[in-house]
Amino acid sequence: MIANSGGVVFGPDAQLTPKQRRALIRRALLRPTLTAGLLLLMYSVVPLTDYDKRRDWILLVVVLVAFGLVVYWQINRILDSDRPVLQGLEALAAAMPIYLLGFSALYFEMAAGDPDLFSEPLSRTAAVYFTVTVFATVGFGDITPTTDLSRAIVTGQIMCNLFVIGLGGRVLYGVVRHGLDRKNARTSD
Repeated sequence: MIANSGGVVFGPDAQLTPKQRRALIRRALLRPTLTAGLLLLMYSVVPLTDYDKRRDWILLVVVLVAFGLVVYWQINRILDSDRPVLQGLEALAAAMPIYLLGFSALYFEMAAGDPDLFSEPLSRTAAVYFTVTVFATVGFGDITPTTDLSRAIVTGQIMCNLFVIGLGGRVLYGVVRHGLDRKNARTSD
């Protein structure tokens, strides 16, 4: 259980039996796991070659818009949920694969269209690896962007990462906190 000055943030729900609690957690883990699995399958089989630079920028915008729409949808689900903490964790688990696989698809597509954009050819797996190392700020240096275009897009991902991690985490916490306050107000009436 985690507590703060606003009260309990995460703890057992006295209204649920242990069996109901386990079922609720299983369901909350199953949905994003299936979503991530489906997205990974799509990433693995959808053709991502023969695009030009303009389409790369369009793909980047589509990825960011899709991510934004999923986050917006998940925020509303958290606010309406009877279990906002669990819904918040589910939201995080549902949104991150879209973000990471979206950038991975973009990098794979870019490298397929112009192998000189990165220091080595990118397979789909290498594109995921590169995306995750950039997201995690690890930056091993084995794969690097080599042109202004690829550096600009990677810099865009880095800026988005800062936004997602910093502001996104704060917003997610605030929405979960608000959802808990609404839940507590409903149960105290």
